[in-house]
Amino acid sequence: MSARPDVATRTERRRRPAPHPPDLDTILNKQQARTLHEIETFGWQLAFVRNSRSHTPLTIVISPDGERLAVLEPDGRVDMQPEVDFREQSGTPR
Repeated sequence: MSARPDVATRTERRRRPAPHPPDLDTILNKQQARTLHEIETFGWQLAFVRNSRSHTPLTIVISPDGERLAVLEPDGRVDMQPEVDFREQSGTPR
């Protein structure tokens, strides 16, 4: 039985790249990486990184139950009530 591919490196069915690259050191700064490591102990995971030509990348994390999305700010804070519009997908919170 083969192991499931890691979420970070898996390609979506629509043939688009995975929501974030396998080498997060190129995207996350030290504060974000430290906070991500800390919140992962509570079951939170990196959901995706939204890239924009005009803005810095937006790092989104998801709660263990999959019900809440939050923004991992550049200073390492977790914004639990972000003012960000997310596309609604089946099984993905808004």
